[in-house]
This record gives sequence, structure tokens and C-alpha cells, in this order.
Amino acid sequence: QKRRQKIHDLLMLSNSDPAPDVSGLNLSPDSMYCVGILKITDRQGNNVTLNNAAIYEAQSYIQNTASRSAFYDTVYDQNIFILPIAPDSSAADIQNLYSVFASKIHTEKEERIQIGVSRPCASPSVWHNAYLEAQKALFVNGSAFFNTPVTLYQNLGLLQAVDFSKKDALQQMISETLGPVQTQPVLLQTLTEYFLCGRNEKQASQMLHTHVNTTKYRLKKILTLLPVPF
Repeated sequence: QKRRQKIHDLLMLSNSDPAPDVSGLNLSPDSMYCVGILKITDRQGNNVTLNNAAIYEAQSYIQNTASRSAFYDTVYDQNIFILPIAPDSSAADIQNLYSVFASKIHTEKEERIQIGVSRPCASPSVWHNAYLEAQKALFVNGSAFFNTPVTLYQNLGLLQAVDFSKKDALQQMISETLGPVQTQPVLLQTLTEYFLCGRNEKQASQMLHTHVNTTKYRLKKILTLLPVPF
């Protein structure tokens, strides 16, 4: 329990806080760490609670592959898995590590695992920043643009700089960066609401007062217009 509390404290650490106490965590001296946030959604995009059996499977996997230098925690009902990686690991290596990890978690039919992963970090003192990166990566995961179980923060490109909680910032990014979308108000509004609703097509449709199939059609059209995938 003390170990879990230390992990939680590290994830919630702010830049102004004193240096964290990492004694007793059995950190691997030869490894860097990536913070990953995992969630499961049903076919409608609603969150599914990770049951105890699934948590046990995930914990067993990371302990068998990385001993006690891997960590699990829950923060605000989010499932956090911190895995050690080799310092020379490529983005593809990290993607594969978390993809294999995701494959070990049991889900029901038509449920979908989504994982957002931070950039590698060497010191637990920056795990909080890594946690925020993983949050943003998870936010853009699972859309028509990132249709993979695992999304890495380092692969987000221009999206790293976008504040998804602010409508004006979203519209500015879309209109200035995404080319032809800015000339079509309906598509601009659709994409903006889609981001604001956490890339949930059903919720975006409700905000737009449109049928979900209409929203899906618009998003597919937007994808054909974008100069870069995101």
C-alpha cells in the first residue's frame, strides 16, 4: 500500500514540489519509464470499468516481464501502467511493448482497449509531466485518425500543442492547420465538437443535433480533406 501511495504521489507531483522519495520502489537503474493510461470502451464509446480479473491479468503480465520495476496505479478512476523500457528503445519498440500488454487483458466481445503512452522519462520526478502526456495521447486515441489500440504522445505531431479543452484553440488549430476544412463551416463545427466530446461520435452527434451516421460520414469526409493524418 505504501508503494502504491508513492506512485500516486509521483504522478500528482507538481514542478514546485520537493524532490520525491523513491526509496522502496525498486526502480531499474538501467531503464527509462513510460507512463501509460488504459481504458476500455464499448461499441457506443462508453467507458467500461476494468474489472478485478482484468487488473490481475495486467499486473501479472507486467510483473512477469518486468519484475517489480513495473507499476500499476489508479488515478481518478484511470488505470495507470508504468513500464520500464531500454534507453535505446524506438517508438516502434514502445508501441509494440504496450500493444502486447494490451493483448494480455481480457475484454468482452466488441469492447475496445485504448492506451495513451507518454514519452520515455528517466527520472520519477517528471512522471507527472509524463502522466499529462499520456492523458493527451489517450484523448486522441481511437478515432478515425488514430485507429490503433496504442497511441504514443511522441507521434501526435502538431496535436501536442493543442489544448483540447478550449474551443477557440481547437477552431484556430483546425482552421489554420487543416487546410480545406476551414472553408466548410459544417465540417469545422463537426470536427470541433468531436474533439470537445473526447472523440466520442455519439456524444458529438448529440451536441450537433445530428444522427450518429451523419457525424461518421462527415468525419470520413474530413479525413479525405486533411493534408496530414491526425
